[in-house]
Amino acid sequence: MPRVKDTISRRDNKGRILPKGVTQRTDGRFMFRMMRNGKMSTPIYDWDLTRLKKRAEEFRSQVDAGVCSIDSCMTLNQWISYYMEYRKATGLSEISVQRQEEYYKWYVRDTSIGKKSLRNLTRLQLLQHYRQLQEREEHPLSIGTVRRVNSIIEQALDGAVVQGVIPVNVAHGLGKEIPEIVKQKKREALPAEEVERLLKYIKNHNFFHAYYNMFVIMLGLGLRVGEMCALTDQDVMDDHILIYKSLNYRNVDGKRVKFISDTKTISGIRSLPYPDEVRKAILAQRENNRKNLYKCKETLPVMFVKSDKVELDKEYSNFFFYGNEGTAYTPDYIDIIIKRIRKAFDRDEKSLAEKEKREMKPMMAFSSHYLRHTFATRASEAGLKEEEISRWLGHSLKGVNSATKVYVHKVWKDEHKKLRSDLEKLNQVRIMVS
Repeated sequence: MPRVKDTISRRDNKGRILPKGVTQRTDGRFMFRMMRNGKMSTPIYDWDLTRLKKRAEEFRSQVDAGVCSIDSCMTLNQWISYYMEYRKATGLSEISVQRQEEYYKWYVRDTSIGKKSLRNLTRLQLLQHYRQLQEREEHPLSIGTVRRVNSIIEQALDGAVVQGVIPVNVAHGLGKEIPEIVKQKKREALPAEEVERLLKYIKNHNFFHAYYNMFVIMLGLGLRVGEMCALTDQDVMDDHILIYKSLNYRNVDGKRVKFISDTKTISGIRSLPYPDEVRKAILAQRENNRKNLYKCKETLPVMFVKSDKVELDKEYSNFFFYGNEGTAYTPDYIDIIIKRIRKAFDRDEKSLAEKEKREMKPMMAFSSHYLRHTFATRASEAGLKEEEISRWLGHSLKGVNSATKVYVHKVWKDEHKKLRSDLEKLNQVRIMVS
């Protein structure tokens, strides 16, 4: 015969007999816990007894299926990994899955949010995490990027709800609640004196001098780093450069996969004439490539073309910028080189400052995208209007919404004439001040 205390503990305040593992707290909430293999589960709470019974049964099933352990439910990281494999198996393209996985890895996986159990994750915690991404010191995220991150989590948690892992999706509709941070840290242009310090240091360095021409070209034309990496010999003409493709990369099974795609937008297709300093750098780089013992031997396929705005070949080789292993540069490699240059510069500047008994002047922190902003600032100083600068940067072409290869050639021809009229102004503002 059971003890009276046991019988009482299994009844709620309405006299109903409670299922095994369910008790009622003094505040009225119901709590479920279970024992498995000598371990006690983390508690599940609910104000509604019927709903708690259902959640308890779901939890038992999850433990039996290995989705949850007895002492904790799957973390968000674990569920995302499981969910992405599930999406692959149900027909979502591998590329789409890879893009989602990369966004999650960059902005969630190694944070406290990623290590939270699904059952303990709250809406407020997600909002706080998104705000941190928007307000971080280096590379704060735009509201669009943050909403994309939430969209990935929201889709995954929808799957968790459908499979009975969690009762509700705490990320549902959260994208609309994410506030836009008005005072986001803006990308900055490098001041003229900082550009001069940078280029002089690179030019005279026994290792980094190999990148000098590349930096002059990026600063002098405002190229996107992917556009610059995708340049081949056939794109670099005697008096202009053709921009119509970009070099990208994905991680596939732990390996870096590089490929060529079309430009970010149709406006990115452009033919850029050379300012004087860029022309010199182009000729110097071409001569360096001719003398280089290491020839560019890498061939990259074309993948994920977003439209028919330009006809691309099936593969590309003979890249204009490449390393000693004969492989094309990638955008992240360029940013690694920038960090190394800054580190080396600051080390040398510190030694020189100590010798000269003066205060050290470290190099301004910047990324490859700062060089593009620096070009825009330089062009504005030269007297170019916003519309003219946009043509150089590939931001907008009014009235262009679709294009075939024939039309693109017409765009190149017409825009090239306009860009040439800007050269005289651009040449008035030198990249190297002295």
